[in-house]
Amino acid sequence: MPNFKSALRAKAHALSPVVMVAEKGLCDSVLKEIDVALQAHALIKVRLVQDDRKIRQQYCTQICKTLNATWVQTIGKIVVIWRENKEKTNAEKPFIQSKKSKKNTLKKRNFQ
Repeated sequence: MPNFKSALRAKAHALSPVVMVAEKGLCDSVLKEIDVALQAHALIKVRLVQDDRKIRQQYCTQICKTLNATWVQTIGKIVVIWRENKEKTNAEKPFIQSKKSKKNTLKKRNFQ
């Protein structure tokens, strides 16, 4: 699982937050938008505007429990969330190389 999560983190690095949870908190419409974004992309970033860290953690656990998603990473006020898509299982899963195959693919170049 650590390799899988690190691959998801690497894939999420270039993403921008898709949904913002503002002052009103998590309401049904915000959860619905997060659900739609997870169906479309499987891996998303959500910006939580709350200043209190405990409230942000509560929001994250509530999102993951309600939408059957997995927490990947939290950086400040941005949370990365992943949920497996049944339709796009092979296309959306990040490619994970084992250490052995990685060593075999690296070759030194001889420019002389």
